[in-house]
Amino acid sequence: MTTPMQEQYNKIKEKYKDYILLFRLGDFYEAFHNDAEVLSRILGITLTGRGKNEDRIPMAGIPCHALNNYIPRILEHKLKIAIADQLEEPKPGKLVNREVTRIITPGTITDDKLIEDSKNNFIASILVENVSKQDKYHFSLAYSDITTGEVYEFVGDNLISLQKEILKVNPSEIIIEKSCYLMISNILENFFINQLDDEYVTLEEALQIIKSTFSVYDIRSLGLTEGNYLSIKSLATLLKYFNDVQKKNLEYIKFLKRYDYHKTMQLDYQTIKNLEIFDSQNKQISLYDVINKCQNPMGKRLLRKRIQRPFKDSEI
Repeated sequence: MTTPMQEQYNKIKEKYKDYILLFRLGDFYEAFHNDAEVLSRILGITLTGRGKNEDRIPMAGIPCHALNNYIPRILEHKLKIAIADQLEEPKPGKLVNREVTRIITPGTITDDKLIEDSKNNFIASILVENVSKQDKYHFSLAYSDITTGEVYEFVGDNLISLQKEILKVNPSEIIIEKSCYLMISNILENFFINQLDDEYVTLEEALQIIKSTFSVYDIRSLGLTEGNYLSIKSLATLLKYFNDVQKKNLEYIKFLKRYDYHKTMQLDYQTIKNLEIFDSQNKQISLYDVINKCQNPMGKRLLRKRIQRPFKDSEI
C-alpha cells in the first residue's frame, strides 16, 4: 500500500527521473528504489528498507549535516542531484510539504568548499549546424563559471577547432541538444554530457533571455547581431539552464567576453600537456606551480588564463 509520503516522493521523482533524488526526512536526506542502490554502491553506505515483505522499498540515507562531504563523490560518478527539502515544520498527522530547492550538477556547483580554488569550474553549451554534405560544420561554444559570473563565447567552422577548444576549457559539464550531440558525440568522450531536448530555447526566447540577463536593449552592444543565431542560442541555452538549475535569476552575470583569438597565442591541449604547463606527467612540479604566488582564488584563476592564452602584444 502506497503511503501519502511515498506518493509525494513518486510525484517529485517523476519530474527528476535522470537525477539522484535526495528526499529530506527529518535529519536525513533519503534515497529510494534504484537511487538508494546506486548510492549504497558508490558511497559505501548501508542499504536499508522501508515497509515489509513484497512492499519493502530499498532505502539509503545521508545525514543532512554531512551532505557536502558526499556531493563530490556522487558527482564524480557523472550523476546529477536533486534535493527535495522540507518547506515547513513537521506537524503530527500532517504531510510535510516538500519541493526540490536545489539541483547540483558538475558544472553548477556554487559552494567554494566543493571546487578547486586555483581554476575555474566551467560549464559549456554547444550548438552545431551541419552546413553542407561534405561534413562542413559551423558551431558556437559558450561557457561560463557560475561562481564568478564570467561568460565566454567562441565560434568556428570546423570540428577540429571545437575539439581543441573543449579540451583547453576542460568543462566539468557540457549541455547540448540531442540532435547536435549525435553529430559530434565522437569528440565529446570522457566529458560529463547533459543532453537537452531539441529547441530547449527558441530563437525568440533566446533574444529575450540575453537582453534580460545583460540588461541591454540591443544585442549589438554585446557584439552580437540577430544573424549570429548559433551564438545567440548557445549563449541563451547556458543562461536558461542556469536559471532552471539554480531556481533563481543570476543577477551577477553582467558581461560577455568574446575572445579575439588573433590577439593571443593559440596553445592547443596537446602542447599544454607536453610542456607540462599545468600538470606534470611524473607528478613533479609544473610551470604553473613554480610561478603561482597568488594569494587568493581570483588571482590563481587569472594567472592560469594568462598562461593558457598569452597575449601577442606586450602593450595589451
